[in-house]
Amino acid sequence: MYRYSGNAPTVSSTSPADGGSWIPGQSTGWVVNFSQAMSTSTITTNTSDTTCSGSVQVSSDSFSTCVRMSAAPVASNSNYSFTLTPYASLTGGTTYKIRVTTGAQSSGGTALASTWTHSTGILVTVPVPDTGQTTSYTTTFGEDHDYTTHTPSYTDNGNSTVTDNVTGLMWQKEDDGSTRTWDNAGTYCSGLSLGGYSDWRLPTPRELQSIVSYGTYNPAINGTYFPNTQNNRYWSSMSYINNSTHAWYLSTQKGEINRDVKSTTSYVRCVRGGTSSGIWTVNYLSENSTVQDLATGLMWQKVDDGSARSKDQGLNYCESLALENFTDWRLPDIKELESIVDYSSYNPAINTSYFSNTQTSAYYMSSTSDVSNSLATWRIHFGEGYFGPDNSSGLVRCVRGGL
Repeated sequence: MYRYSGNAPTVSSTSPADGGSWIPGQSTGWVVNFSQAMSTSTITTNTSDTTCSGSVQVSSDSFSTCVRMSAAPVASNSNYSFTLTPYASLTGGTTYKIRVTTGAQSSGGTALASTWTHSTGILVTVPVPDTGQTTSYTTTFGEDHDYTTHTPSYTDNGNSTVTDNVTGLMWQKEDDGSTRTWDNAGTYCSGLSLGGYSDWRLPTPRELQSIVSYGTYNPAINGTYFPNTQNNRYWSSMSYINNSTHAWYLSTQKGEINRDVKSTTSYVRCVRGGTSSGIWTVNYLSENSTVQDLATGLMWQKVDDGSARSKDQGLNYCESLALENFTDWRLPDIKELESIVDYSSYNPAINTSYFSNTQTSAYYMSSTSDVSNSLATWRIHFGEGYFGPDNSSGLVRCVRGGL
């Protein structure tokens, strides 16, 4: 039904509300709701520069500059609501402000009663924890050792649980020493009551890898907070997309992720927090030659050059790269590189809408060395999504941010 008021329109609400959270992958963007149906041609915002143009403006400061939008606001609810989707370069923990000027008009041509400004939408990102690798394996700058991202930090809660202070996830401190089939592993976690909580679940591959320490092995984990960890396989929650009888697991021997048939048995460490599908929900924003992952805050080289390089050559390539006026590119560590694996895709196991030229028959190199074999480097096969260490050459996709 058409609703109309002869009075001047106003902004009735926003989503998220003042002080609320805007979570990449779980929110489509900021939504501005008006008291009247609006003229879509008057609801505009800046899409090509950083000046505060348009009747609807988003800023992380006092509107001296505005956040660039990826497209014009999208109307819904009979033109009562408009969704704003940011282009890129958003910062986690920042409260973004929305301003609507009197350039916004109702469908009847009446301007907004007065300029409206509101602080809303705290961007929530979940950083990728550092690998924990602190030893240098080459004199070439740019290896894992040379960059510290989000230093692993844990809290022993004293109730058989451990909280990861970087990701916010709560973990089962010690597994029960039993191996289970994949189906039974999920049942075990969903039925677990531990630390006063009953919402435990089987972790995703990415969540399992988040607590791996690539500075040690046998097992590759912090033994102070996760004592008695088996030097073996631990089930993840995700099936292998190319064969539903297989599921992904993490080997704690070194930190590899691979897959095996669900009827085999592996150990189980349960997790709680995030959502049933995990905490890193991919939501990319793209420019001509870069892609930003709003879930982690990392910005990626969109198209690799298809050239295989040695580790030192890969380090030098990223350190000297300049894209979109950024010169602080580096070779990603293995946790960062794994963060763009898409386990719901196959051949390649990556979002091809944003990384369209990804090679499926070669490995992509990380900056992380294999501590048990200093000649080998951790790398990922994006054809399927598995990864491990190797000493051969590899392709390179550079990253920036996260420091």
